[in-house]
Amino acid sequence: MKKGSRPNKIFNTPLAFHLLGTEVRPVAAVKEQGQPLPRKLIIPPGVYRFQGQSFALTREGMYRFRLPPEGNQQRVVYQKDVVSLLSAISWMTTHGSVDNPRSHRELRQWAQKRKLIVTCGRVAQFGHELLRSLGVPSRVVSTRTLEKLNTYDNGHVLLEVFLDGKWTLVDLDVNKMFQRRGRRLSLLEFVDAVAADDYQFENLSLSTPIAIGGFTEEGYDYSFWMETALPDAAHWRRWYRRIMMVPQIHGSEGACAVVDTPAKHRKAQRLCPEAGFQFLPRVEFEKEFYGSDTR
Repeated sequence: MKKGSRPNKIFNTPLAFHLLGTEVRPVAAVKEQGQPLPRKLIIPPGVYRFQGQSFALTREGMYRFRLPPEGNQQRVVYQKDVVSLLSAISWMTTHGSVDNPRSHRELRQWAQKRKLIVTCGRVAQFGHELLRSLGVPSRVVSTRTLEKLNTYDNGHVLLEVFLDGKWTLVDLDVNKMFQRRGRRLSLLEFVDAVAADDYQFENLSLSTPIAIGGFTEEGYDYSFWMETALPDAAHWRRWYRRIMMVPQIHGSEGACAVVDTPAKHRKAQRLCPEAGFQFLPRVEFEKEFYGSDTR
């Protein structure tokens, strides 16, 4: 270094990204003076300011802002595109148990600046409450296995959302919806499709599926199991085949499940005695929860 010269100063520049489905795109700063980034998770389109830079948030979906080491922020721009909203919820969550004890209000606050680490039931409930606050019909649904039980993998909790005139299954926990021959599936339709191995995944995001070291219950770390058991699409299909056997929805008379044969009915009663389900024939289940697929 020459005498009298000074070392170059290094500055980090605020960056913004738009996340929608499986696409992540940078958002360029604009000269227009934006308003301060609101302190709430879901915001309308507009020009907003982060760390001295303004960004035009024109498309619906998730936006992330970062300036190391000052901090991160994320917001969801929503007007009417429900699928973009579901994608944003998928992007903001990762499977684990760290944030399960937090209230819905706390989760909304934490989601403004970091990923949420929650299990399937908690993310389904979080998604349901977010959608309800925006006037979007949804309901929490679940499934059980009829295979040999263990202590950790006997069922799953998901969300059904009323999209395009029908109830549509959304698995926020693993970032997916499901299609067969180009048509999105309901819970009941997906159970049938899994049994026939006739469906395709529709990815809501590329969110990391598990928080390594962030999924513990009773002192046991389940990260090893999840990373090994569910590394790719083929393993996901095997897993769905295990757990997608007895669909359950909470109705006016309590929790209801469908079993389509007397043998399955007896087995479900034997394996799930604590659940207190009302087991309905398929025709009655469809009439109760789908009818003509109206709300």
